[in-house]
Amino acid sequence: GLNPVSLIDKTDKPKKSKPNDRRLKEGEVERILESLARPVRADRKPAVWLPYLFSVAINSGLRLGETARIEPDEKLIRDGLVYLHGTKLDNNRWVPLTEEAQKALLDFKPWWGGKTIFTHNEKTLSTGWYELKKRLLEEGVINSNLTMHDLRHESLSRRFEIKNSKGEDALSLPDIINVS
Repeated sequence: GLNPVSLIDKTDKPKKSKPNDRRLKEGEVERILESLARPVRADRKPAVWLPYLFSVAINSGLRLGETARIEPDEKLIRDGLVYLHGTKLDNNRWVPLTEEAQKALLDFKPWWGGKTIFTHNEKTLSTGWYELKKRLLEEGVINSNLTMHDLRHESLSRRFEIKNSKGEDALSLPDIINVS
């Protein structure tokens, strides 16, 4: 029989995707947070979880699916940790929280769900972010696309920029890989 692969034009390779290097610009976080206080659509109340989701995303380095599965364990979060089950690579792991991510999760406590903090699944959180992002672009709050994954990259990049009192990197590459 004929090998179906032999029918493919080998010179027509898929284009390599452009590396994602979107970083937040000065003032962008503040403008986004200000915008998050307003409803995404005129016929809706603001999604109370959006500002907290954004703050966790920009400060934790977690994937959206991991964030959607954070369990409401106040003691653990107060200790600056979350335990993630069933991550992308299917390994459970402890993740240390930055003070900002910890604060966002604790500030959101009045709305915590029983099984997960954000109560919604990844798809609902993603849809909420997409609608908000569309509005942010239309209103000029941001001037280029900003995905939840960009926020993960931003958070991890910021960790490389943390310095100790001697001006040295405060976190090692293994520390950051553990978060990632």
